[in-house]
Amino acid sequence: MLKRLKTNLRLKPRTKAKRRERIRAIRKSWEDIDDLNVRPTQCQQSAKRFQKEVDTEIFNETLAVMISIFTMAEGLGLRMKNSTTGVEPLPIEKPKPEPPKPNLKLPKRVRLRLKKATSEH
Repeated sequence: MLKRLKTNLRLKPRTKAKRRERIRAIRKSWEDIDDLNVRPTQCQQSAKRFQKEVDTEIFNETLAVMISIFTMAEGLGLRMKNSTTGVEPLPIEKPKPEPPKPNLKLPKRVRLRLKKATSEH
């Protein structure tokens, strides 16, 4: 996978670097990943452990890399089935939009009336 990543001309250098980081994270958190007989249940268990260690965005990026690794192995005939099929990306919480701020700029005549009313008291 790392060789293919290095020679892939379609990816930008930063994308390649991020994918290398994700591959290192996968190998660090899951020692058995190099075993060609990884079962889907093992993959799901590893994903549950990993999602507790990282934030949602990192988990989803790492999952995407894992899926591509298993898909490549499947395409090369090294695996019969992609073990990541049971693992779903985590939903990303979108920040709630801020309500529009009220327009505090009052017309000049209203400001003058308010100023006059406050100065009379």
